[in-house]
Amino acid sequence: MSTDNKLPLYALEIFEQSARLGSFSAAAKQMALTQPAVSHAIKKLENWIGVALLIRNRSGVELTEAGKILYKAVSHSLDILTEAIGDIRQTEHEQQSVVLHLSTATATYWLMPRIAEFYRQNPEIEVHCITRDNDAALKQGRYDLAIPLGYEAAREATENGQFHLWQWIDELVYPVISPQLYAKFAAENPEKTIVELEYYLLQNMPLIHLEHREESRLNWADWCAAEQIELPKHKLIAGNWFNDYFVALSAVISGQGVGLGWHHIVKDMLDESRFKKLGNREYRTGKSFVIIAPKRKPLTAPARKLKQWLLENV
Repeated sequence: MSTDNKLPLYALEIFEQSARLGSFSAAAKQMALTQPAVSHAIKKLENWIGVALLIRNRSGVELTEAGKILYKAVSHSLDILTEAIGDIRQTEHEQQSVVLHLSTATATYWLMPRIAEFYRQNPEIEVHCITRDNDAALKQGRYDLAIPLGYEAAREATENGQFHLWQWIDELVYPVISPQLYAKFAAENPEKTIVELEYYLLQNMPLIHLEHREESRLNWADWCAAEQIELPKHKLIAGNWFNDYFVALSAVISGQGVGLGWHHIVKDMLDESRFKKLGNREYRTGKSFVIIAPKRKPLTAPARKLKQWLLENV
């Protein structure tokens, strides 16, 4: 152990990168160093502290118990520093901006009806929305905040340590239909109860589907299995298919069939009678939509304000 009490800041940064990325080679690439230089810096840091911090294995490196304690402290300290630098770079008189990456449906049906209140509270901040219906661009980190579509992006953000992550909205899903279409079938079948009419419509109306891809969250087969509703296998794949949830919801509104409604997106339209909830079944998946932010970018004061507003307005 060294008797020099001066913090080896550069070695601590190399340690943080190595621990977060899980290998010396990945840290070397990230910091434009050679792998031996990274290994040497870690060894010097371990000698300076007097304990082993990282253990090599076949897949890279893993933290020792002491390493876990140090990594938590270093990572937290770097987050504070990057936020402070971001705040310093924003002058008082600049028009401050935040880039928010989210789906077209979430932007249209959840954000737009509410964003005026954020602007009223924060007139100096501009929110630039990037709307895409896939998560392919999330790894590039060209945004301040993002609301991923799929489970996979949230899982990766949790596991790779390269993103801040906040739980946003619990996932709640139920079938929705055009009110006019529902009223037509209800009038033609007055003897049926709500439950009977729900099953009748699921059997006889086209189902609106989203194309399966990495960003997919839940499909009709998943929902029926969770709610113990039996439909013929061909019915679970027949119907109208779309690759954009915004377009799929438009198809439901126009009376083309029955779609799956994510509560936070369709709630306002239910209140406005643009949709009708089909039956009383609701499926809580136990999963959440999340907000993420890349750690390699400073989380600026405007981004923190928008993130806090999003969390408070679920």
